[in-house]
Amino acid sequence: MSKSSEKVLQESVEKICQETVEMIVGHVEASKEEIEGLCEVTEAISRQYKVFAKDIQRVTRFHLTIQSKWYSLMPCMQQIDQLCNNIDELEKTIEELDGCIGGLEVRWQRLKEASAQSKTEK
Repeated sequence: MSKSSEKVLQESVEKICQETVEMIVGHVEASKEEIEGLCEVTEAISRQYKVFAKDIQRVTRFHLTIQSKWYSLMPCMQQIDQLCNNIDELEKTIEELDGCIGGLEVRWQRLKEASAQSKTEK
């Protein structure tokens, strides 16, 4: 191989090596930028998860408060049901009494009429 061929070959190899190094450096820089971007996204996601965690804590506290109040009302529910039943029974009794009062009013009216008629006959 001639010296000029060796020189051309050496220059070609150096050029290829230089281009390869530049390409690797470019990929590394691109990868570094991608990694930095992924880190930023990860940090943003982390912040959002912290917000979600706080929201979940508030919702959980609210749920436990409601649940506690519900359980404290459970004994009252039986009393409320009993009151509703008593109200229904009272309404029925009132209707029966209204019927009896109506009958008594009719009897009273008849007695008054009979009494008035017996006074006029005497």
